[in-house]
Amino acid sequence: LTFKNLTIKMKTDNYQGFIRAKSLTFENCVFEGMGSQWGAGMAVFKNCTFSDNGGYNMWLYAGKDFKFINCTFNSSVGRFINAYKVQKVDTTMEFENCSFNYTGNSAPQKPAVCFKRNADVIWNATFTGCTSTGAVDSGSGSNMYYIESGMNTATTITIDGTVVWENGANK
Repeated sequence: LTFKNLTIKMKTDNYQGFIRAKSLTFENCVFEGMGSQWGAGMAVFKNCTFSDNGGYNMWLYAGKDFKFINCTFNSSVGRFINAYKVQKVDTTMEFENCSFNYTGNSAPQKPAVCFKRNADVIWNATFTGCTSTGAVDSGSGSNMYYIESGMNTATTITIDGTVVWENGANK
């Protein structure tokens, strides 16, 4: 299923989005609010813009694999992506040339992507050519990611070709 050139408005409530779709592609779309349901398989976002309504731009609650290409995330509170699942669905995320822009007046609240350890999910994320003005996490020392304590040690985070987190620790 492919959506092109649309504005998709969501509230800040949990569990909004698209359920059971095997694959979803969004091209040149604008997302307002917070989506959290992204089908059951691959979700691809190309040249999309995300704007918050006082919360995260998106939760990765549902969906298996995600690809973000040339996307812009704008957040007035500095919360962009919450990588959180309640079922063990190991997930791959690729970010290519994406920007995470804090647009508020006080300090941003979070780094670009917050990886949560719930359900012992293995996250494999790659950031290539991305920028962030989100908060710098004291544990990772990065404004691109936060790793919750107790994360599955098989999780791997790579930034511009360098593995920065694996085997349960920063590199």
